[in-house]
Amino acid sequence: MFPPMLSLVAALLLSGAFAENSLDHNHSNTTNSLEVTSAEATSAEATSAELTSAELTSAGPTSAEPTSVNSTSSEAKSLETNSPEANSTDADDVGKLNVDKFSVKQVRNEYYQKKSGLVALLDAYAKYSAPLPDELKIAMKFNGLSEDRKEKRQRQTGSTTATPPQGYDYEFLCPVQIGTPAQTMTLNFDSGSSDLWVFSNDTSAAEINGQEIYNASNSTTAALKPGYTFSIGYGDGNTASGIVYTDVVSIGGASVKGMAVESALEVSSGFTSDPYSWGLLGLGMSAGNTVQPVKQLTFMDTIKSSLQQQLFTANLKHGVPGEYDFGYIDPTQYNGRIQYGSVAPSSIYWEFAATGYRVGAAPNASTPNAGYTTYAWRTIADTGTTLLLVPDQVVTDYYAAVDGSAYDDYWGGVLFPCTVVDDPGLPDFTFGIGLYKGTLPGSYINYGNVNDTYCYGGIQTQGTMDFGIFGDVIMKAQFVVFDLGNQRIGFADKDVST
Repeated sequence: MFPPMLSLVAALLLSGAFAENSLDHNHSNTTNSLEVTSAEATSAEATSAELTSAELTSAGPTSAEPTSVNSTSSEAKSLETNSPEANSTDADDVGKLNVDKFSVKQVRNEYYQKKSGLVALLDAYAKYSAPLPDELKIAMKFNGLSEDRKEKRQRQTGSTTATPPQGYDYEFLCPVQIGTPAQTMTLNFDSGSSDLWVFSNDTSAAEINGQEIYNASNSTTAALKPGYTFSIGYGDGNTASGIVYTDVVSIGGASVKGMAVESALEVSSGFTSDPYSWGLLGLGMSAGNTVQPVKQLTFMDTIKSSLQQQLFTANLKHGVPGEYDFGYIDPTQYNGRIQYGSVAPSSIYWEFAATGYRVGAAPNASTPNAGYTTYAWRTIADTGTTLLLVPDQVVTDYYAAVDGSAYDDYWGGVLFPCTVVDDPGLPDFTFGIGLYKGTLPGSYINYGNVNDTYCYGGIQTQGTMDFGIFGDVIMKAQFVVFDLGNQRIGFADKDVST
């Protein structure tokens, strides 16, 4: 049933010979075959090794061709020092926090505009440089969208309150202070990327549209890293590139010296159009950082040795601000026990193995495995992606329980009659990680209306991607622990009534 087989109409569309809307809801079923090892719940205490500069230089995506950034603002030039690694901070102080745990709450982005389900799906493909399936190319033609967004990304492979990016889920952002004296920025926290970049006085004036900017020349602790550049692309085809400083970064009252701060010289229109989103803070693995010639440590890798526990937690919420905690686990934020799965050691993402699923609620507490299907697939926990993307078999089984649902060529995903949201309601979705079974309420799976009749599903196929993605649709229903020290990820149920 998902994805559809291409018809003659589809073939004509791909060749450019026919561009009319075709809504064929009768499609064949294709099952994605994945060989993965089931990640049983574990309490292993294996400590992750520190990444050296040499390791960071050779790690991560190899297909990227860094954009050449030759221009440097006059203010930036004045901050250069004679040291090849310009830094005004003593080496012994770099990465040291003034506290061993802290928390940050999200703030609402007043300029947030929800993107279409198709764009949310395309974002995920572009972010992870996955080839677009033919059915999404068709949907793009129907909607007049260019594939340039995908091509741009392929050329650039590369307790705080949360904010997703333009083309991600930017409804909520996190306040971050940079420099001395502090300059406050509202940034997106993204576990699926590894750079901290900001709008700045180095950014082209034509690309600033009301954003607050970081001015390194106004910070007594800022220092330029001569010859260092960054170039990064995101899911919606948006890009940012520029130069690199080191400076003091403070989040939730915790301050760290010598953090790499990437200052944008150029940004694409998607970032310019959101006056309340001033940059991004990546919480992925340092091996995914895009700085050249030497990759820089992420915020988490920079501070981890100072924390009580080398982890952070995400307690994102549906329709209201959530929060991130660093260095500790708040037991009041979840119910029951946290169950862990191992993170793939060679991945630059928070990648783990899901081990099964169920559609609908369990019959009763005494039969927790009733209706549960054991089925393993690789997936990534990504606070910067919106949808829940899973193998075809899972998508097919879920929407088989939703009356009137069907794949729609125009929207490039599964739609269902909006009337089922209220009566009888969308079924819950349960996922497994080893012994743990977490539940996503059916109400969270309604991504939103595409018109007065149909709604776009928050669960869609991962298609040509090598892994699924646990995006915000499911992250907002779970308490999630990103345990960097033990290279594992944990999930627990929480109260989702508010």
